[in-house]
Amino acid sequence: MAGKDVNTFKLFLFSFTGAAVIAVIVLTLGVMYHVTEKQLEFSRNISQPYEETDKAVLDQLSRLQEYERVADVDEQGKKRAGYRIPIDRAMEKVLADWRTGALPGPVVETPADSTVKAPGSPAAPQSGTPAPAAKEQVKDGKP
Repeated sequence: MAGKDVNTFKLFLFSFTGAAVIAVIVLTLGVMYHVTEKQLEFSRNISQPYEETDKAVLDQLSRLQEYERVADVDEQGKKRAGYRIPIDRAMEKVLADWRTGALPGPVVETPADSTVKAPGSPAAPQSGTPAPAAKEQVKDGKP
């Protein structure tokens, strides 16, 4: 076995070179991944034209300020029609109806077997009945 000895220097050099090549490949792939990720993030989120987003916001705001006839089809296939009114006008109408008593006051849902009472209140309201404070507010006409 005199001529078949293992050359430790060559084995060390081969192992070290292989590990260095693998490390370089892994680092290169990591850098390539992060560069590609940054480019995709830029193209998806940052480089979007502002005109399109501004136009969408203005379109939505204008739809909230316009009257419009709306036609739709429900789940059963029936055609429904209605009207879209400006959001400010809708809020005024709801408050006016609520103040005149055309709409019920807030409803407080409580469990049927609830025995917990608020301090100072006469009794817990039954399920689905307006709270006593809500009845008073509707009678007084104050929100």
